[in-house]
Order: sequence, then structure tokens, then C-alpha cells
Amino acid sequence: MADRNPYSPPEADPLGEVCLCPKCGMILQKGEIRSYTKILWVHDQWSGIRKLFFGGDSIGPVRMGFGWKHGASHCPSCNLYLLGE
Repeated sequence: MADRNPYSPPEADPLGEVCLCPKCGMILQKGEIRSYTKILWVHDQWSGIRKLFFGGDSIGPVRMGFGWKHGASHCPSCNLYLLGE
């Protein structure tokens, strides 16, 4: 397990739909990340002007009146969060 890339997708357990953490191998908890405002991805190499005017790329759709939510998995052991689709 130690030689796996920590950013590779989680492995599915052959016995069911359980996903394992790619970093430590523990079972991931399924859920969602929620916010009342839009959450953006901003690359470190973007210029200050681009960040100021464009803000970043939206992660997931914004639902009018309900804020933002995106499916995710969480590892309680190493505190890694993986965003789903």
C-alpha cells in the first residue's frame, strides 16, 4: 500500500462498494462537502490579476437558495478528503 500514489483514486473493495483511502488504506466515509457560498479552485501559479477578476474555477454546481454541495469521501484516520463527481 505504501508504494501507491496518494492522489490516485480510491480502490473499491471486492466485497462491496466500500472504498479504501489511497494514502493509508482505511475505509472512507461517504458524504458531501457543503458551503453557503461557492467554493473555487485557484492554482498557485495564476497571476494576482486573474485571481482578482476571475476568482477561480468552480468546484461543483451552485444551487440557487441552497448554497453549494459536492459529493466527497473522508478518511477519519489521515483526514484526507476526496471530491467525487
